Amino acid sequence: MKIIQTEVVSSACLASLVLVLAGCSGGNETGGSVGSSETAVATAPAASQTFTPKKIETAFGTSLGAEFDPATALRASSDVPPVYEFETKTTYDAFKAYGVKITPKSRKISNIVAHGVFPDMETSEKELARLLYHLELKYGKATQGKITQGNRTIEAGIKTAGDKFMLHIEYSDLDLMKTGEDERNAKDAE
Repeated sequence: MKIIQTEVVSSACLASLVLVLAGCSGGNETGGSVGSSETAVATAPAASQTFTPKKIETAFGTSLGAEFDPATALRASSDVPPVYEFETKTTYDAFKAYGVKITPKSRKISNIVAHGVFPDMETSEKELARLLYHLELKYGKATQGKITQGNRTIEAGIKTAGDKFMLHIEYSDLDLMKTGEDERNAKDAE
C-alpha cells in the first residue's frame, strides 16, 4: 500500500480531497496514479508551520486592475457590464471559456471569470470540490464557495441551464466594481 501524504488547511479541504480522490480514474494532479493500492492520508500542518495565503491578484494569465482593450476580445456578452471573452494559455482543465469585466472609462479589469459545462450534477460537484481544494491551498479558507481578502474575492459554484451544469468562478475587485458602476452612472448622466 502506497501512502500519499498531503497537507490540508481546513476540514473543507479534507472533504474536497476525499471527493477528488474518489472520482479519480487513473491520474492525479501530480501525474501519479491513484488506484486501489493507494490510500490518501491528509495531515494537518505542524504547529510550527504557518500558512500565508497568496494575494488575490491574477487568474488565467491576467490581473485584476490591469488595463484591457475590448477590441482584443474574442466576443462580448450583452450583459451590463459586458463580459469580454479572451484567449489564454494559462488554463484550468475544468474551464472552457475565460472572460473579464472592465470599468467602462478607465478599462481596468474588475472581474475575471471562467466556466465549464458538465453533463450531470455529480461530475460538476466533484469538479467544484477539486477547484475549492486548490483555491484553499493557495488563497485560504473558503466559506460557502467564497474566499475574501479585503476588497477582493473569489467565488466558485455551480449554475444550472436546462440539462447542463456550469461550474463557474469569478475573481472580483470590489473597489474596481464600484468604480465601474460610478463610470457607467456618470456616462448615463451625460
